[in-house]
Amino acid sequence: MDHETGEFPNGGNPNTIAAQDLIWEFPATGEYTGNAAGVRTSGVAVNGVKFEPGISELLVDAYDAGEDLVHIGFAADGFLMYYSPSAAYSSGWELDTEARAGTGCVASGPDGTTIDVEGSTADGTYGSDWVFTDAGELDECNGTTIDGEYAYVVTDSYPFVSRCLNGEVSAEAGGPPPAAGVGAGQQGGPPPTAVG
Repeated sequence: MDHETGEFPNGGNPNTIAAQDLIWEFPATGEYTGNAAGVRTSGVAVNGVKFEPGISELLVDAYDAGEDLVHIGFAADGFLMYYSPSAAYSSGWELDTEARAGTGCVASGPDGTTIDVEGSTADGTYGSDWVFTDAGELDECNGTTIDGEYAYVVTDSYPFVSRCLNGEVSAEAGGPPPAAGVGAGQQGGPPPTAVG
């Protein structure tokens, strides 16, 4: 790691951190397909650390050259990943205004209990609470064209780090999307999905 790390565990992430020896094999250049595909690993930071939802301010600070777009990583499909300190690019994802629907919708709580979510208000707890509205500058995978090249932008709001990719990606690079209900919310993993 080439920058300081935050304190772990903390209120948003109960896990400790430790050195790992991993090899990432991504394409050197991206091939845009426009077919948004969910992935398990959307990309890695320029220092080799796998991206999880959320952004490391220490990583941004380490690579900030005073420009609005900071190159912070590489997506599993070969495209670059940026962060905009001025938030010049906004996500098109918004909380659903409709009540959660379905028959017998339940979600697994952190302690393994089930929670009835049918008819409750979407508050961002579950991935299904979010809908893509096309209202922002970014597509559903948090991507856009920058200087004539497709790229992803990590945002301070949902989906934070892209949860899908619009380029050609191999199963070895990104893998299948996580199973419904996997994760611990917006910090440290994808939001759980209510099943109904």
